Amino acid sequence: MPIYEKIRKNLKGVALKNEMLKNHTSIKIGGPAQVFVAPDNSLELKWLVNFLKEKDVKYFIMGNGTNIIFDDRGYRGVVITTRKCFDEIKIEDDLIRVGSGIDLLKLILKSAEYGLSCLENLAGIPGTVGGAVWMNAGAFETEVKDCINRVMYISRSGEERTERLNFSYRKSPFKKGDIVTGAEFKFERMDKSEVLERIEDVKKKREEKQPLEFLSAGSVFKNPDNAFAGEIIDRLGMRGMNVGDAEVSLKHANFIVNRNNASSSDVKRLIDKIRNKVRQAEGFELELEVEFVEEG
Repeated sequence: MPIYEKIRKNLKGVALKNEMLKNHTSIKIGGPAQVFVAPDNSLELKWLVNFLKEKDVKYFIMGNGTNIIFDDRGYRGVVITTRKCFDEIKIEDDLIRVGSGIDLLKLILKSAEYGLSCLENLAGIPGTVGGAVWMNAGAFETEVKDCINRVMYISRSGEERTERLNFSYRKSPFKKGDIVTGAEFKFERMDKSEVLERIEDVKKKREEKQPLEFLSAGSVFKNPDNAFAGEIIDRLGMRGMNVGDAEVSLKHANFIVNRNNASSSDVKRLIDKIRNKVRQAEGFELELEVEFVEEG
C-alpha cells in the first residue's frame, strides 16, 4: 500500500498530497510536499513518526511555519504540523505546563489572566510554544530559556522525556529527530493589570519597529556579539535592497519581506549578498536565524 493511502487509512487528521507549503508559512514561500499531514492528536503523531521511520521515509516536523522557508521545488517526503497534537494548558501556582502546539501569544495572555509575569517581552512573536522552545526565541532582552523550568519531548530514539536543559542564544540542545511536545514555565506573581500593560507596550514597540504589514519569516540573522544585525545591514546601505520580490525591509533591516511573489532562491541570493557585504566590511559571518528546508 502506498505511503499516502496508509496514512489516510490510519489517521483521522488531515493528510494531503502535493500540498503547497507556501500555504503553511508566514512568508508564503515553498513548493509542494509529497504528503502534508496534520495529526489529530499525540497518538496519531507517534504512530506516524514510527511508521515513517520503519519505511525509511524522510519527514519534517513544523509548528506554525513562522521561522522557516521551504524550497521552491517543495519537499520530497512528509511534512508534519503538530498544531493539533499538543494543545493543553495546565496552571498550578506559579507554574504553567503547556503543549507545544499552543500559540505563544495565547500562553502569554493566559499567564496575564492569572497575574503571572515572565514572557511579556515575547508578546507578538508569531508561532507556537514548540517553535519558540526549539529556537530559544527571544526579544527585548528576554529569551524563552529565562522562563523555562522543564521541557517535554520525544527523543530521536522514541523515548518520552521531561528534563531541565541548557539553552544558548537562539539555540536549544535539540537535534534533528527530536520532537518538542511541551514545556513547563515558571512565572513571578504580579498585578494582572501591570502584566497586561507590559504586553500592550511590547506589542506597540513591535508594530513600530517591525514590518508586520508584510509577509516575512521574522528575523533573518542572529545578532552578533555586542551588536545588532539590523543596524549593521542598515549602516552598510542595504536597507531596501532586493532580489526579485525579496526585499530587505525598509522598516527593519534584519527582516526580508516577500513583496509579492518571492521565491526561496530570491531570498537565498539576497541573503548571500548581505552576508558577503558584511564579511567584507566587518570581517565576520552573519549567522542565520531563519531555517531553510531543502527539497531533499
